[in-house]
Amino acid sequence: MRGIHKVFAYLQQENLLKEEIVVQDEIDHLHAFIDGLALHVLMGFVAMDKKRLYCLIEKEIDKNIKA
Repeated sequence: MRGIHKVFAYLQQENLLKEEIVVQDEIDHLHAFIDGLALHVLMGFVAMDKKRLYCLIEKEIDKNIKA
C-alpha cells in the first residue's frame, strides 16, 4: 500500500508525527490493522460501511500525530 507510505512521508515532512514513533513500525502496524479490518468485514464477523472503516483508519493514524 503505497498510500500509507505517502501519508506517513507527508506527516514526517511536515513534522507532524510524534517524536518517539518509529515510522516503519507504524506503517507495518497500519497495514496489519487494515488487513484485519478487511478480513473481519469479508468474513462477515462485523458489518461496517465505508464511513465507519475510514473513521477507524483515521483514528489509528491520528494516534501518531502530535497534539
